[in-house]
Amino acid sequence: MIWYAMPADPVDPSRETCTASGAVGPPPEICQFIRKSMLIVRSRDRPVGLARRRVHNPAPWTEIMRQASFPKFHKHSSNLLLHQSTGRDRMYPDKKFIVEELDEIRAFVEKHPFATLVATDSSGEYVATHVPLLVEQWGEKIIFRGHMMRETDHWEALKHRPHVFVSFLGPDAPVLGSWQLTPRFGGTWNYQAVHVRGIAQSRDCDVLVKHLEELKNRFETSPDHKFSSLPSEYIDALLPLIECFDIVVSDLKCIFKLSQNRKIEEFDRTAGNLRLMGGKSALVAEEMLIRRAEFYPCRDT
Repeated sequence: MIWYAMPADPVDPSRETCTASGAVGPPPEICQFIRKSMLIVRSRDRPVGLARRRVHNPAPWTEIMRQASFPKFHKHSSNLLLHQSTGRDRMYPDKKFIVEELDEIRAFVEKHPFATLVATDSSGEYVATHVPLLVEQWGEKIIFRGHMMRETDHWEALKHRPHVFVSFLGPDAPVLGSWQLTPRFGGTWNYQAVHVRGIAQSRDCDVLVKHLEELKNRFETSPDHKFSSLPSEYIDALLPLIECFDIVVSDLKCIFKLSQNRKIEEFDRTAGNLRLMGGKSALVAEEMLIRRAEFYPCRDT
């Protein structure tokens, strides 16, 4: 008994992962070949939503991938290579939520630079950490720059396999069915996120110092506590303990799921209730209202 193998994982597209029925499965091109080589047998003793797969003449994934016809990379107006959405890799199926304007994406990641960085270690296990990533280059090539402590599991993972997955997440909030005019609405969640795949590359000590200076000066509010105020012996003691790295982006996706697929009356009710909830829910409402005219251009504001 085996489970369907996914053609790629979120960190390294060359690796295989497994999924059970009910999760996001392979794209239609792959499913066509799976059906030829697998017979799905239902079992009474399985959990709800799961199925046992009995293999008949299983084809290697490398052969299946060769036979399948995947959408090609296409160029955005800024020449950045963006991944065409497939059933395997798209963040959300509704095109209303997809953001492709690079200036808007850059503004988002600069506003929310604290990212989740995922890699895989030598045993194939996922290793995650949370680091601020600054935009080093943006345009035809996109590069993020960050740093981490050496002698940690995520540092070892990056040395072993440089393929990484990065998630930038903004504020999020629940959207309740009681706020909607539609009788059948179970509820959902509003959020903004950018997903990045890329290759991590180590940088030297001079680049590290420049990066730490930029990072501190960007977020330090007191003019008396900028990077230049730090004692040199303090900096010299820390530098051997820190690794600076760049992430050269190979794939970039952005989703702003802000109820723009709902009727304007439901959109307004949702935004109003989120404002009343306060906290990060109010921040989501603010993002919704900023884009209200864009989402509903034919309606009076």
